[in-house]
Amino acid sequence: MEKIKTIKEKMPDVFYAMKREPDEPNESSTLRQRKTASSDSISSSSSPNKQQSDFRRPRNKSDEAYSADSTDESDDDRKQKTLPKKQPELTKKQKFWKRFYSTWTMIFGFFLIIYIGHTALCLLVVGFQALGFREIAALGSKPRVENQLPGFYLLHWHFFLTSIFFLYGQLLTEHLLIGIFPNHKNLFLELLLRHHGFLTFMLIVIGVIYFVLSLKKGFYKYQFKQLGWCMAIIIIVVVQSTFVMKNIMDGIIWFFVPASAIITNDIMAYMSGRVLGKKFFKAPLIGLSPNKTWEGAIGACFWTLLFTWGFAAFLIDYDFFICPKKGFGFAYPTCDRDEIFIRRPYEMPFMKDTIVNIAPFQFHSLIFALYASLIGPFGGFFASGFKRAFKLKDFSQSVGFGHGGILDRMDCQIMMCVFVYVYRQSFVINIAAQNVMSLPQITQNILRLSREDQLKLLDSLRGIVEARHHAN
Repeated sequence: MEKIKTIKEKMPDVFYAMKREPDEPNESSTLRQRKTASSDSISSSSSPNKQQSDFRRPRNKSDEAYSADSTDESDDDRKQKTLPKKQPELTKKQKFWKRFYSTWTMIFGFFLIIYIGHTALCLLVVGFQALGFREIAALGSKPRVENQLPGFYLLHWHFFLTSIFFLYGQLLTEHLLIGIFPNHKNLFLELLLRHHGFLTFMLIVIGVIYFVLSLKKGFYKYQFKQLGWCMAIIIIVVVQSTFVMKNIMDGIIWFFVPASAIITNDIMAYMSGRVLGKKFFKAPLIGLSPNKTWEGAIGACFWTLLFTWGFAAFLIDYDFFICPKKGFGFAYPTCDRDEIFIRRPYEMPFMKDTIVNIAPFQFHSLIFALYASLIGPFGGFFASGFKRAFKLKDFSQSVGFGHGGILDRMDCQIMMCVFVYVYRQSFVINIAAQNVMSLPQITQNILRLSREDQLKLLDSLRGIVEARHHAN
């Protein structure tokens, strides 16, 4: 017995392995332990008489079947996201020319889309919504878990399409009723929009039922986190960017001038910061982005105001930019100029007997420039903090060529588009005009009248038109 005790003290692992029954399976290890490609497992598989590796060896998280409720994101998943594949490094000169050519290609491509018209710009926004949604949804997903939840990722796209259906039906009803071909009535869209609220509710119900049926034991926490993540993406990306389409259909100038103000502010902040950065203010503009300087922000504000004023004065001379579009056709719109785009004489306050012709839209453009300079950069700061939380340099490489993903290029534009829509509804559009029904709505109400009332309305309209004709 004393010899056995000495053997136990010298070789405890061997003694414990001898004590264990070789034929007795360990339920906990068989449920959660995976076979590893270590040298012990290779040697044990080659000789059936040899014992398997010590089952008391500490197991790595990568060796276990992932359980979203028991552990957080594993080190392997985090490294997979934070450490991209190594690529051959480019020199500074190569990086500069690569980004230079890609930038001008995107600029000319953007001008080409504007030249095609309102519908092409709206299609560009739809593509931005889909790519932006995919980029952020991919950040919150864990591939190892998604493989064990087949079909769960499709739930994101179900709620995405539901939100698109609801928002387009609310904001773009008038244009969707006209359809792509304005001379033909789109009965299918008219039927969908007539029951728009009920169909949206049923789509939400279907999504909730599908989510409940997809719940799997051990993954409840992960699945509910993903549901909340999906709702946040819809609010941040889809809802806000839909207002861009409303601004475009009301006149490209309501989209082009604010977007140009954001781009100008971004470029001039970089250039002013490179020339005058930290010469007057040593502290950074914001701690989240140490490279942002006060000199860059002040210089960018000045140049943005100057550029936006001149750019607005240039665009108001063209009907293509100021006329609203009815329907999603490709024909250029024509219209009578709104008063906001007609130049009026203004006397300069500090220059006596100096009169300048200025359109009211130019004053509104200064508001957009101030917003782009003071508030717009916080959209970029928000995106920077978001990427820092996930230890990422870019959201994705959907754009590539050193530009990152679509959200890396459009982070500040999202906040601007909502501001332009709200600003127009509050300060630009006449309050009385907001309550006037559109022509499709008036037509639908006329069709609901009886034949006698329709004839009476026709006689009244004929009398009004004749009276105006004789007055002129």
